[in-house]
Amino acid sequence: MSIFWNLTLLAALILVGWIGYRHFKHRRARKEKGPSAYIDGLNCLLAGDLENAYYRFKETVEKDIDNIDAYIKLGDILRKQGRLEKAIQIHQSLTARPSVSKKIEKEILRSLAQDYLASQKFARATSVLEELIRLDPQDLPAREMIIDLYEKEKRWEEAFLTDKEILKLKKIKDKNSLALYKTYIGIEQKKEGDLKSATETFKESISLDQNCVPAYLYLGDIYYENGKVESAISLWKKIVAKSPKFAFITYERLEKAYYEQGNFEEVLKIYHQFLKKHPHDLKTLLTLAKIYQKKDELPKATEFCKQALEYHSDSLEARVLLQELNFAEGNSEEAKKTFSLLWELIEEKNLFSCGHCGFKTKDFFWRCPHCLHWRDIGSRFPAAKKSVS
Repeated sequence: MSIFWNLTLLAALILVGWIGYRHFKHRRARKEKGPSAYIDGLNCLLAGDLENAYYRFKETVEKDIDNIDAYIKLGDILRKQGRLEKAIQIHQSLTARPSVSKKIEKEILRSLAQDYLASQKFARATSVLEELIRLDPQDLPAREMIIDLYEKEKRWEEAFLTDKEILKLKKIKDKNSLALYKTYIGIEQKKEGDLKSATETFKESISLDQNCVPAYLYLGDIYYENGKVESAISLWKKIVAKSPKFAFITYERLEKAYYEQGNFEEVLKIYHQFLKKHPHDLKTLLTLAKIYQKKDELPKATEFCKQALEYHSDSLEARVLLQELNFAEGNSEEAKKTFSLLWELIEEKNLFSCGHCGFKTKDFFWRCPHCLHWRDIGSRFPAAKKSVS
C-alpha cells in the first residue's frame, strides 16, 4: 500500500512541476512578446501608421494590463480616429488606477482633457485641466490649453490670472496680453452697467500696457457718456498718436465729439497733421475726401481721392468716390442711384480680416471670433501700393 501511495505522490509532484513549468514558460513568452508589441507600436506611431500602432498597443495591453502608457497611447489613437467616446472611456478608467506615478497621472489627465476638447465638452475639459494644474502648477502646456477654454467661456478673470502665470513660466516681461484680458474684464463690467469698476479696470489695462488701444477707446467712451468730452477726446487722440494703424477707429468718435462742441474744424487739423506723418494712409485720405465732399469743396475732395489712388490703385472705394465726385457737378439723379447701389456692394466686400485664419467680418474686432487669436488683427485697408500707371 505504501508503494502505491508513494508512486501516486511522485506522479502528483511530477504533474504539478510540469504545470508550473508550462505556466512559467507561458508567462515568460508573454512578457517577451508584450514589450516587443509595445516597441512595434511606438515605431508605428513615429512612422504615422496609426492603424498598425493601434493593433500593436491593443496586443500589448491584452498581454500586460499594467502597461499604462500603452493604454494612454491606445486612447490617443482612438481620439485621432474620431472614436471619441471610446478614447474617453479608456483614459477615464485609467484615472482610477491606484499607485501611479505623478508623471503618469499627468499624462492620463492631459489625454483625457484632449478627449473632452475633441468632443467639444469644454466644461469637462476645463475641470480636468484645473485638476492637472493643481497637480503641477508649473505645467505650461496645461495652462496654455486652459486659457483658450477660459476665453471660450468668457471667464476673463481666470484667463488673466492664467496668462500671468504663463508669462512668469516663460519669463516674458511684455504685459500686452495681460492688458487685453484686463480690458475684456472692463468691457463686461461696462456691459453690466458698472461704469465705476470698468473705469478702474481700463486704467489698470493702460498701466500694464501704455499702448493698449481698446482700453483707451472704451475708457474714452465712458468719459464721453459721463459728459467728460475733453477727457474722452484726449484719450482718443492718444490712439491716433500711439497706434497709427488703429487711428481710424477713433474718427467717428472724434467727429461726433468736436461737432457737438461746435469745433469740427479741429478734426480736420488732426487728420491733416496725421497725414503729414502718414501720407499714404488710405482711411484718412478717404475720410478727408468725404468731409470736403459734404462741405461742397469738390476740388479738395478730388485731390484727396486721387492721392489715395496713387498709393492704393486697387481701392474700389476710392475709385467709386472719385467717379461720384466727377459726376457731382452734373447732379445726375440716376448717377446717385447707381452709386448708392455700388456703395452697398462695397460695404459687403469692405471687411476686416484676421491675419491668422483669414476670417472676415464688417465689424472691427480685437479678438478673432473664429480662431480666437488676439494679436494678428488685420485691417480691411491694404498696405500702401504705389500705382505703376
